[in-house]
Amino acid sequence: MRPVLIIDDDVELCSMLRDYLAMHGFDLCMAHTGRDGLDAIRRGNHDVVLLDIMLPDMNGYKVLSALREFSMVGVLLLTTLKEEADRVAGLECGADDFVPKPFSTRELVARIRAMVRRQERLAAVTIPIQGSEGLSLNLYKRVVSFRESQLALTDVEFALLKALFDAPGAVLSREDLTNRVLDRPFHPFDRSVDMHISRLRKKLESLHALPYTIKTVRSSGYVLVSEAASH
Repeated sequence: MRPVLIIDDDVELCSMLRDYLAMHGFDLCMAHTGRDGLDAIRRGNHDVVLLDIMLPDMNGYKVLSALREFSMVGVLLLTTLKEEADRVAGLECGADDFVPKPFSTRELVARIRAMVRRQERLAAVTIPIQGSEGLSLNLYKRVVSFRESQLALTDVEFALLKALFDAPGAVLSREDLTNRVLDRPFHPFDRSVDMHISRLRKKLESLHALPYTIKTVRSSGYVLVSEAASH
């Protein structure tokens, strides 16, 4: 069974989900505070973390920011917050996706499976990037290496970067990236891909002299271009 961690102070919900997810091949571990959740992530090796925003000791955004200091595990936010700004804040902190409460258990299982499939598609190999000496993608560790530097990415960030590298010079639409990377249908006002691309850009900027950049093509999507082509 695949290990999943839930960090939520609703004990009854956690118990219900443990039984339901077990029927679908997932072993659910539970933590009911942010601090206990962070400890569990440090100790465990979970495929996916389900993280509630409203926790008794610290909010989910703080938990998310803290865990991204040491882990790139896939995180699915569980939130009762209705405002788009709240969901955007979670994505900016490093969440991979979110499910609004109350949620359908079938939808939750579908989202978890989508995250697991994304992990499985990233095989345990390192891919050198043609035409760029010293640049490679380690699909197992979700690490970008360039010369002497390494950059750890979340599953979604890495999958986005790989999709862009697989189609150099081609504009990939938000709908295409949502379908391929998030593995779910695109909705016109869904800004998830935009937030992930924004975080990915900032991380790539830390790789000094990296000869690639992600360009926004207005009303179309995103394209990966070389430094030479961007001037």
